[in-house]
Amino acid sequence: MNAFAAWNCCFRVRRWSYTIGLFALLLQLVSATARAQDKPIEIEQSGMQPTIQVGRPIPTWWDVKIRGSALVEGRIEFQLKNMSKLLATVTTEDIALTGPQQRIKVMLPPISDDEPIDQLQLQIKFYGKRFNQDLGAHILRVAMSKSRSFMVLMGVSRLTPKRSAERDRINRRLAFESMASGMDESVKTIVTSLEPADMPQEPLGYCAYELVVLTGPEFRLLKKPQLESLAAWVRAGGSLYLEPTGVLEAYHVEFLRNLTAHGPSDLVIQPDSKGRLIPGTIWNDERLLLLRNGLGRIALRVDDEHPDETFETPAWREATAFLWRLHAKQIQLVKETPKLRMSELLGTNLVDTPVGQFNIQSGRLSLPLLTSTTELLDWLMPDGVRMVPLWVLAAILFSFVIVIGPVDYFVLGKLKARKFTWITFPLATLLVTGLTVWITNRYMSSSETRRGMVLQDLGDDGSIVRSSRFELLFIASSRAITTDVRKGVFSALGKGQPISEDQLYQQQMASRMIRRGRGMGEVTEKKPPQMAGRIPTEFTVTQELAKWTPQLNRLFWIPGPAQENKIDWQALSDGITDEMLQSHNLSGEFQGLVTQQFGPQTLVACLGGQTRWAFNQQQLGWRARNGGQFYPVSPYDQMNGMYQQPQLPGEMQHQPQLFRWLYQHSVAASFGLFTVTSQVGPTGGADLNDLPIMDDTDPDQRLLIVVVPREDDYLVYRKLIRKQK
Repeated sequence: MNAFAAWNCCFRVRRWSYTIGLFALLLQLVSATARAQDKPIEIEQSGMQPTIQVGRPIPTWWDVKIRGSALVEGRIEFQLKNMSKLLATVTTEDIALTGPQQRIKVMLPPISDDEPIDQLQLQIKFYGKRFNQDLGAHILRVAMSKSRSFMVLMGVSRLTPKRSAERDRINRRLAFESMASGMDESVKTIVTSLEPADMPQEPLGYCAYELVVLTGPEFRLLKKPQLESLAAWVRAGGSLYLEPTGVLEAYHVEFLRNLTAHGPSDLVIQPDSKGRLIPGTIWNDERLLLLRNGLGRIALRVDDEHPDETFETPAWREATAFLWRLHAKQIQLVKETPKLRMSELLGTNLVDTPVGQFNIQSGRLSLPLLTSTTELLDWLMPDGVRMVPLWVLAAILFSFVIVIGPVDYFVLGKLKARKFTWITFPLATLLVTGLTVWITNRYMSSSETRRGMVLQDLGDDGSIVRSSRFELLFIASSRAITTDVRKGVFSALGKGQPISEDQLYQQQMASRMIRRGRGMGEVTEKKPPQMAGRIPTEFTVTQELAKWTPQLNRLFWIPGPAQENKIDWQALSDGITDEMLQSHNLSGEFQGLVTQQFGPQTLVACLGGQTRWAFNQQQLGWRARNGGQFYPVSPYDQMNGMYQQPQLPGEMQHQPQLFRWLYQHSVAASFGLFTVTSQVGPTGGADLNDLPIMDDTDPDQRLLIVVVPREDDYLVYRKLIRKQK
């Protein structure tokens, strides 16, 4: 009996142990499933993610991993930060993700900040239809802030590995630092390699780079939409090195014909029956052909018959300087001098600016800060915006005292109804308050104000190659304002108030204190814009604006197909004479031609090389309606990097406000990087460094500027004119 009881007890213990074990195993399975469901998706940077540059659109590539086979739908939010400061928030459109892994491309807007950006932090979150998830923090590599970086995009196909050695030689030859010694530490050319299938299919996708390099195999693999976008970007100011070799499709030939349409008159693009370009048509004895199209530059290279070429010939040196848009005389110097030093390169500049040399010799080939929004804001502010005069406020207050005093006492006393004072006094207060608000709105314009200036750059044939709209937002009550953008890039320029040295130092210190969590009374950082949609295809920008505080934004577009207009630009170009530029006055015949084409209120200016200019000074539209002031920046501030903005020529500082602004943002002043180059590629960023298009050291260049009033907007045409040699 005792043995049976003992066996029964052991059986019960074993059964309970099995039950507990099964229950524990079930708990582990449930917890593992729960942990898997905690992170149903993961995201990480793709291996093809390029280094980014501040002030340009940011292309990003992401590998998204999805657990399970279910379809995941939702939006991804990117918070862009510099240290702890939030710069922008971007939310994608609704996307559908399928497992196990999917690669997505997201373009982020141009980023700028008062503080140097060594790396860009991204806080990524997913908002789905079934769940939300924090995808963690990620870091984007930013081009070194202590040196000037130049971004190059090179097409590289895995199908042509034999060309890798020659590509490396081409990259070394086309690098910016190859033009002169002494720039090795201050300049860095960064090459991004992409498969032809991954090349951008919209022009703004190329704005992250200064130069695009395509050898024969990669050029042949590009599709028609990619070629059309590339051609539009080149016309807008990009540089292209191209080898049109091998068997080409019909759309490749058409691309070459459109690209070289304004080249030498004897240039013929003609393929044979197999699709190869016929020797002797596109080239004769020249192996490198340099061309311009719109604001862009192209270097064409034929088949390489000499594989041991050193790439150190005068033609190659000239092509490198040409693609990097050096000043005219500097291009000639680079071509003629095999071992050029940086000091020799700087000595060729006609405008000797110590500030510019200081920046280059100290290892900072910096771009000047051209965001001079003070003048533009003063010019765009509506006429109705003005402060309420003190005498008006005094009259309202005096009337209020009279109403609640003698009038109330004697009138109600005569009516024997002084007990109604408790009613008349609040009514009088409400009426006077309403009158004050009404008068204030009349003076300061209570409705939302959107005014803008549209700057359109024209190609050789008069077609529009790129557009920038500078839009002023001015509201009477604090609220969120939404701006719709389609096939463009958005950048917030800010208020543009003049800042003294002491104010700038205080703002920088306040910014640092805020980021460290110390706080400084009422000092608060402005909430950055929030973008939602697909950049640059179609998206919206939401900004939290304070009342009576002007906000200036920039919207940038690169049109695809050429846009026709009926203006006779050739006649206007032929009407510009050296006598007009020397005397700073337009002839009556030329002004009559402009009036006939655009109307009597049109403003027109002509700029020539070597600081020559002329404009119709009798037109009052050049001056701001609210009376703007010019705030010059001292060389001390420039040399210390506190406010890098080039000084205007002395005579120019006394000219009308709009003319000063257009001159400053059209001519590459000799400062920082512009001491070497005359132009940078299109960016659409907030620093406005891509606006200058004229080389002031080139006497063969002229720039025609036409300003046409359009209701609340102003349309500005700029056409670069080159003398035929």
